[in-house]
Amino acid sequence: MTPEAQDFGQLASLLRRLCEQPLPDLAPDTPLVEIDGLDSIRLLEAVALLEEALGVEFPTQALDGLETVADLLRLMAAAR
Repeated sequence: MTPEAQDFGQLASLLRRLCEQPLPDLAPDTPLVEIDGLDSIRLLEAVALLEEALGVEFPTQALDGLETVADLLRLMAAAR
């Protein structure tokens, strides 16, 4: 499994858990605002859980431009 696929799997699992639903159509180009159950508070929770899992702290300015699942994936890749 590629690191990108692994990151997507980890992120998808985390978002499904936070949103408490399957999210079957989740893809890298999915806009975060279109994910059912993902509000701004849950997005912050997701970021905090990612920071904890990766052992990093994302710069605050990096969080301003989060619009898609791919944006979160780029954040994860940059942390590695």
